[in-house]
Amino acid sequence: MEWPAAEPIASEPVITEPEPPEIAVPQPIPAEPEHDWSDLLPTLEAPPPGVGGFELALEETPAPPTAAAPPPQDQFAALTEEIAEALPEPAAPPSQEPAAVAAPGETPTEQAGGEGLLDDLFAEFKQDMEEPAAAAGEDLETHYNMGVAFKEMALYDEAIGEFQQVHQIAVKKKDFSHLLQCCSLLATCFLEKGMPQLAVQWYQTALDAPGLDPESTMALLYEMASAYELAGERQAALKNFMEVYARNIDYRNVAERIRDLKQSG
Repeated sequence: MEWPAAEPIASEPVITEPEPPEIAVPQPIPAEPEHDWSDLLPTLEAPPPGVGGFELALEETPAPPTAAAPPPQDQFAALTEEIAEALPEPAAPPSQEPAAVAAPGETPTEQAGGEGLLDDLFAEFKQDMEEPAAAAGEDLETHYNMGVAFKEMALYDEAIGEFQQVHQIAVKKKDFSHLLQCCSLLATCFLEKGMPQLAVQWYQTALDAPGLDPESTMALLYEMASAYELAGERQAALKNFMEVYARNIDYRNVAERIRDLKQSG
């Protein structure tokens, strides 16, 4: 059996491989030019303006001078406030009602505790005042300030002692800068102690002080008349009130005081 003749084989086809796609090659980023930082180094190393001077000022600042010692009335202001807080409330006027019974659980010891504390504070105050009083010598200003401090604490005996020293020093040194106030405060202290006769003496001493102005004269005459009235010397009181009235009929309530004395006399 004969096979049919084979057909001639066509030429092999040419296979063309596709060209690979072009890939974009990234371009190198140009390098930034290097900066010269040397010109900034002095600025970075130097301290900010004012810092060096501030540190130098701190190092060279001298120590503050020691403050002068405050006057006695300022020196004991804190203690004065403490004592004032411990003072009891002013007593009510006496009444016919029986005394109030202590609250349950309150003992007489507890009631007396406040008085004990007050006594301790007064003792501390007087002890603190002894040293400057001893060192004052003939310092008129110191004695005057201490007298005022004692008076504000109602320590009238101690205040009188200081003011009397002020008067003695003033007469000795002929320094009358505090004489008027000193005599008036002495009179006030004696009035507080229930001694109007002695108050009259110090009002008269103030009236005899040199360089007294008319307004101060009228004030002293008025106060002396009031002291005379408290002492029961009504005619002397009326005389002084009349002298004030002769100088100024509108001075305080002098006209009323004169009328009351005349009506009751």
